[in-house]
Amino acid sequence: MTNTFIRYFYLIFLIILSIKSQGNEQDKFKPNKFLEEFKLNLSTYKNNYEESLRIAFQKKDSTAAANFIYEIAVIEQLKGRNNEASELYEKALTIFIKLNDSTGIANCINQIGSIYRYRGSYDSAIQNYLHAKILFESIDDTLGQIKALNNTGITYRLLHDYKLAKIHYRKSE
Repeated sequence: MTNTFIRYFYLIFLIILSIKSQGNEQDKFKPNKFLEEFKLNLSTYKNNYEESLRIAFQKKDSTAAANFIYEIAVIEQLKGRNNEASELYEKALTIFIKLNDSTGIANCINQIGSIYRYRGSYDSAIQNYLHAKILFESIDDTLGQIKALNNTGITYRLLHDYKLAKIHYRKSE
């Protein structure tokens, strides 16, 4: 569900960008306007997920609840609200662990690694990415493995360890 959402979200983002670039000539050079609309759309998506989450809790559907919490965390992270995103990823992770949902666990751990990276806690980020990679391997999730390896490469690059960055980038190909 998550990978599909991200793909569709990205596709919608590109379509909106394309439509905006065909509009008024004056609007073409207003990136802040587009960013404001993008953030507004994120807020709309978040509101929809929060309503869906409320329904999932009412129906005692833990799987749906964990997925909605995860998606809300992604939105918070996209908005740059990493503390809120971190709390939500941890909450979703707890539910995924109770459900023994390996995909959910791996995705949360990978995203928590990104939060660590944004905070400059590179060692913790790498630990999370490598843990997520092992989990993705155990469930034969190739895309997940690629994401974890790429994130590891990014982090090593930020540490100026270009040799290890290159190794992880190559593994992700």
